Amino acid sequence: MPKNWVWPVVEGNWAVLARKNVWATYSDKAKAKVQPGDRIAFYVKGTGNFRGIYRLSLGWYSATEPIWYDEIAANKIIYEHQVRIEPLELGSANYKSLVHSLAFVKNKAQFQVYVQSMGGGPANHGRPVTDEDLEVLATELRRNPPSPEEGPLVEETAKPVQQPSALAPPPPPLLAMWLPWVFTDLESVARGVPSPGKYVEGRDPAAILEDLVYLAFRFLGYNMSRQLGYRRRRPENRRRPHGP
Repeated sequence: MPKNWVWPVVEGNWAVLARKNVWATYSDKAKAKVQPGDRIAFYVKGTGNFRGIYRLSLGWYSATEPIWYDEIAANKIIYEHQVRIEPLELGSANYKSLVHSLAFVKNKAQFQVYVQSMGGGPANHGRPVTDEDLEVLATELRRNPPSPEEGPLVEETAKPVQQPSALAPPPPPLLAMWLPWVFTDLESVARGVPSPGKYVEGRDPAAILEDLVYLAFRFLGYNMSRQLGYRRRRPENRRRPHGP
Protein backbone atom coordinates (compact mmCIF):
# COMPACT_ATOMS: atom_id res chain seq x y z
CA MET A 1 0.00 0.00 0.00
CA PRO A 2 1.40 3.47 -0.90
CA LYS A 3 2.71 5.54 2.00
CA ASN A 4 2.77 9.24 2.76
CA TRP A 5 5.88 11.19 3.73
CA VAL A 6 6.91 14.67 4.85
CA TRP A 7 10.19 15.86 3.32
CA PRO A 8 11.92 19.25 3.71
CA VAL A 9 13.55 21.06 0.80
CA VAL A 10 15.62 24.24 0.86
CA GLU A 11 14.06 27.17 -0.94
CA GLY A 12 16.63 27.31 -3.72
CA ASN A 13 16.03 23.67 -4.62
CA TRP A 14 12.24 24.00 -4.46
CA ALA A 15 12.56 25.93 -7.75
CA VAL A 16 14.32 22.93 -9.30
CA LEU A 17 11.74 20.47 -7.97
CA ALA A 18 8.77 22.56 -9.18
CA ARG A 19 10.26 23.12 -12.63
CA LYS A 20 11.61 19.66 -13.36
CA ASN A 21 9.18 17.45 -11.39
CA VAL A 22 12.08 15.52 -9.93
CA TRP A 23 13.32 14.71 -6.43
CA ALA A 24 16.62 13.32 -5.21
CA THR A 25 18.57 12.01 -2.24
CA TYR A 26 22.01 10.63 -1.44
CA SER A 27 20.54 8.13 1.04
CA ASP A 28 20.35 4.47 0.06
CA LYS A 29 17.95 3.91 2.97
CA ALA A 30 15.58 6.62 1.71
CA LYS A 31 15.73 5.14 -1.78
CA ALA A 32 14.71 1.74 -0.42
CA LYS A 33 12.02 3.16 1.87
CA VAL A 34 10.17 5.57 -0.48
CA GLN A 35 8.67 3.73 -3.44
CA PRO A 36 6.65 4.53 -6.61
CA GLY A 37 3.09 5.45 -5.75
CA ASP A 38 4.09 7.01 -2.42
CA ARG A 39 3.10 10.64 -1.81
CA ILE A 40 5.38 13.36 -0.43
CA ALA A 41 4.34 16.64 1.23
CA PHE A 42 7.24 19.06 0.68
CA TYR A 43 8.05 21.57 3.41
CA VAL A 44 10.14 24.51 2.15
CA LYS A 45 12.68 25.34 4.84
CA GLY A 46 12.96 28.99 5.81
CA THR A 47 9.40 29.80 4.73
CA GLY A 48 7.37 27.98 7.39
CA ASN A 49 5.13 26.54 4.68
CA PHE A 50 4.36 23.31 2.90
CA ARG A 51 4.22 24.10 -0.81
CA GLY A 52 3.06 20.95 -2.53
CA ILE A 53 2.15 17.27 -2.45
CA TYR A 54 3.67 15.05 -5.11
CA ARG A 55 3.47 11.37 -6.01
CA LEU A 56 6.40 9.24 -7.14
CA SER A 57 5.48 8.25 -10.67
CA LEU A 58 8.43 5.95 -11.45
CA GLY A 59 11.29 4.18 -9.73
CA TRP A 60 14.59 5.70 -8.65
CA TYR A 61 17.42 6.12 -11.15
CA SER A 62 21.02 7.38 -11.03
CA ALA A 63 21.65 11.10 -11.48
CA THR A 64 23.77 11.98 -14.50
CA GLU A 65 24.54 15.67 -13.90
CA PRO A 66 24.36 18.32 -11.16
CA ILE A 67 20.98 20.07 -11.13
CA TRP A 68 20.49 21.29 -7.53
CA TYR A 69 21.63 24.61 -6.09
CA ASP A 70 24.30 23.10 -3.85
CA GLU A 71 25.42 20.68 -6.58
CA ILE A 72 25.96 23.58 -8.99
CA ALA A 73 27.93 25.37 -6.29
CA ALA A 74 30.10 22.30 -5.67
CA ASN A 75 30.26 21.40 -9.38
CA LYS A 76 29.51 17.76 -8.66
CA ILE A 77 26.61 15.34 -8.12
CA ILE A 78 25.65 15.13 -4.43
CA TYR A 79 22.24 13.46 -4.66
CA GLU A 80 22.98 10.25 -6.54
CA HIS A 81 19.41 8.91 -6.53
CA GLN A 82 16.71 10.74 -8.48
CA VAL A 83 13.04 10.00 -9.03
CA ARG A 84 10.29 11.43 -11.22
CA ILE A 85 7.36 12.96 -9.34
CA GLU A 86 3.99 14.38 -10.36
CA PRO A 87 2.17 17.24 -8.58
CA LEU A 88 -1.11 16.45 -6.82
CA GLU A 89 -1.63 19.68 -4.86
CA LEU A 90 0.22 23.00 -5.06
CA GLY A 91 -0.21 26.06 -2.89
CA SER A 92 0.84 27.25 0.54
CA ALA A 93 0.02 25.60 3.88
CA ASN A 94 1.44 27.28 6.97
CA TYR A 95 2.86 24.55 9.16
CA LYS A 96 2.64 26.36 12.52
CA SER A 97 -1.06 27.12 12.06
CA LEU A 98 -1.79 23.44 11.36
CA VAL A 99 0.29 21.87 14.15
CA HIS A 100 -2.70 21.11 16.39
CA SER A 101 -4.52 19.42 13.49
CA LEU A 102 -1.63 17.12 12.56
CA ALA A 103 -1.46 13.81 14.42
CA PHE A 104 2.17 13.12 13.45
CA VAL A 105 3.26 16.17 15.49
CA LYS A 106 3.28 14.44 18.87
CA ASN A 107 5.02 17.20 20.83
CA LYS A 108 3.28 20.43 19.83
CA ALA A 109 5.85 22.54 21.69
CA GLN A 110 8.71 21.08 19.62
CA PHE A 111 6.90 20.98 16.29
CA GLN A 112 9.96 21.96 14.21
CA VAL A 113 11.69 18.62 14.83
CA TYR A 114 9.01 16.86 12.77
CA VAL A 115 10.00 18.68 9.55
CA GLN A 116 13.72 18.01 9.87
CA SER A 117 15.28 15.53 7.49
CA MET A 118 16.80 12.37 8.89
CA GLY A 119 20.08 11.42 7.19
CA GLY A 120 18.99 12.54 3.74
CA GLY A 121 15.59 10.89 4.07
CA PRO A 122 12.07 11.98 5.01
CA ALA A 123 11.24 14.01 8.11
CA ASN A 124 9.01 12.92 11.01
CA HIS A 125 11.90 10.77 12.28
CA GLY A 126 11.80 8.83 9.01
CA ARG A 127 8.25 7.61 9.61
CA PRO A 128 5.27 7.91 7.22
CA VAL A 129 2.24 10.06 8.03
CA THR A 130 -1.42 9.09 7.86
CA ASP A 131 -3.84 9.74 5.01
CA GLU A 132 -5.76 12.01 7.40
CA ASP A 133 -2.70 14.18 8.05
CA LEU A 134 -1.94 14.39 4.35
CA GLU A 135 -5.52 15.50 3.70
CA VAL A 136 -5.16 18.27 6.30
CA LEU A 137 -2.20 19.59 4.32
CA ALA A 138 -3.93 19.08 0.97
CA THR A 139 -7.02 20.99 2.11
CA GLU A 140 -4.92 23.97 3.18
CA LEU A 141 -2.94 23.89 -0.07
CA ARG A 142 -6.21 24.03 -2.02
CA ARG A 143 -7.35 26.97 0.11
CA ASN A 144 -4.17 28.89 -0.76
CA PRO A 145 -3.31 28.10 -4.40
CA PRO A 146 -0.12 29.47 -5.96
CA SER A 147 -0.25 32.87 -7.60
CA PRO A 148 0.18 33.08 -11.41
CA GLU A 149 3.74 34.33 -10.82
CA GLU A 150 4.61 31.29 -8.70
CA GLY A 151 3.45 28.65 -11.13
CA PRO A 152 2.97 25.82 -11.40
CA LEU A 153 5.79 25.84 -13.92
CA VAL A 154 5.62 23.56 -16.93
CA GLU A 155 7.77 20.47 -16.55
CA GLU A 156 10.69 20.69 -18.95
CA THR A 157 10.06 17.36 -20.69
CA ALA A 158 6.34 17.99 -21.21
CA LYS A 159 5.01 18.46 -24.74
CA PRO A 160 4.48 22.13 -25.66
CA VAL A 161 0.95 23.41 -25.59
CA GLN A 162 -0.40 24.19 -29.05
CA GLN A 163 -0.93 27.85 -29.90
CA PRO A 164 0.41 29.35 -26.66
CA SER A 165 -0.77 32.79 -25.68
CA ALA A 166 1.51 35.55 -26.92
CA LEU A 167 0.98 37.36 -23.61
CA ALA A 168 2.24 34.49 -21.46
CA PRO A 169 5.93 35.10 -20.63
CA PRO A 170 8.25 32.08 -20.66
CA PRO A 171 9.45 30.86 -17.26
CA PRO A 172 12.78 32.38 -16.20
CA PRO A 173 15.96 30.37 -16.81
CA LEU A 174 16.50 27.88 -14.01
CA LEU A 175 19.80 29.41 -12.91
CA ALA A 176 18.21 32.87 -12.70
CA MET A 177 15.54 31.47 -10.38
CA TRP A 178 18.28 30.85 -7.79
CA LEU A 179 19.33 34.53 -7.66
CA PRO A 180 17.03 35.54 -4.75
CA TRP A 181 18.46 32.69 -2.70
CA VAL A 182 22.03 33.69 -3.55
CA PHE A 183 21.30 37.30 -2.55
CA THR A 184 19.80 36.13 0.75
CA ASP A 185 22.97 34.14 1.46
CA LEU A 186 25.12 37.11 0.44
CA GLU A 187 23.31 39.33 2.93
CA SER A 188 23.74 36.89 5.82
CA VAL A 189 27.43 36.30 5.04
CA ALA A 190 28.07 40.05 4.68
CA ARG A 191 26.68 40.45 8.22
CA GLY A 192 29.10 37.77 9.39
CA VAL A 193 26.46 35.15 10.16
CA PRO A 194 26.60 32.48 7.42
CA SER A 195 24.03 29.73 7.88
CA PRO A 196 25.63 26.72 9.64
CA GLY A 197 23.20 24.48 7.74
CA LYS A 198 24.76 25.45 4.42
CA TYR A 199 28.38 26.28 5.19
CA VAL A 200 31.03 24.61 7.30
CA GLU A 201 31.24 26.17 10.74
CA GLY A 202 34.36 28.30 11.11
CA ARG A 203 34.93 28.71 7.36
CA ASP A 204 36.26 32.15 6.40
CA PRO A 205 33.23 34.35 5.55
CA ALA A 206 35.33 36.17 2.95
CA ALA A 207 35.84 32.91 1.05
CA ILE A 208 32.11 32.14 1.24
CA LEU A 209 31.34 35.66 -0.01
CA GLU A 210 33.68 35.16 -2.96
CA ASP A 211 31.96 31.89 -3.87
CA LEU A 212 28.51 33.50 -3.69
CA VAL A 213 29.53 36.44 -5.87
CA TYR A 214 30.92 33.93 -8.36
CA LEU A 215 27.59 32.06 -8.36
CA ALA A 216 25.56 35.25 -8.73
CA PHE A 217 27.45 36.26 -11.87
CA ARG A 218 27.28 32.72 -13.19
CA PHE A 219 23.50 32.60 -12.67
CA LEU A 220 23.24 35.94 -14.49
CA GLY A 221 24.80 34.25 -17.53
CA TYR A 222 28.40 35.46 -17.38
CA ASN A 223 31.28 33.17 -18.34
CA MET A 224 32.93 32.51 -15.00
CA SER A 225 35.53 29.92 -15.98
CA ARG A 226 38.11 32.25 -14.46
CA GLN A 227 37.80 34.29 -11.30
CA LEU A 228 40.05 37.17 -10.19
CA GLY A 229 42.57 36.23 -12.88
CA TYR A 230 43.06 32.70 -11.59
CA ARG A 231 41.35 29.45 -12.48
CA ARG A 232 38.74 28.96 -9.79
CA ARG A 233 39.32 26.03 -7.46
CA ARG A 234 36.52 23.63 -6.68
CA PRO A 235 34.87 24.50 -3.34
CA GLU A 236 36.31 22.40 -0.54
CA ASN A 237 35.32 21.27 2.94
CA ARG A 238 31.58 21.61 2.37
CA ARG A 239 29.31 20.11 4.97
CA ARG A 240 27.29 17.24 3.56
CA PRO A 241 23.72 18.50 3.25
CA HIS A 242 20.66 16.88 4.79
CA GLY A 243 18.86 16.74 1.43
CA PRO A 244 17.98 18.95 -1.51
